[in-house]
Amino acid sequence: MKRLIFTILTLLSPLSFSQALEEAREVKIAQMTYNESSLNGQIRIDECNRCSYKLYTFGSNLVVEKNSQISTVNTLLEEYWDTNIAVIFIKPNTNELTRISYRKQGAEK
Repeated sequence: MKRLIFTILTLLSPLSFSQALEEAREVKIAQMTYNESSLNGQIRIDECNRCSYKLYTFGSNLVVEKNSQISTVNTLLEEYWDTNIAVIFIKPNTNELTRISYRKQGAEK
């Protein structure tokens, strides 16, 4: 009996106690603003069926990846209009970005 209860608890524990740290969404960025003095910004989203919000916020902890390399928010700010699709990573149940990955149009795969 003890073995049966232990087996059931072992099987159920990953399902009940695990939670995603971030959720990924493919998006088209419509507009981006960034305030260098406060290190905060906003990204307005276009063309995203799975997004709960149209406006996402980020702070100084945002990780930016351009063509699979670490980049800066300022580089993204200059190039987001030339990006077909970006992948945003969001804290679950919020509109706060943790990471954004994009590939500049015309960059080799």
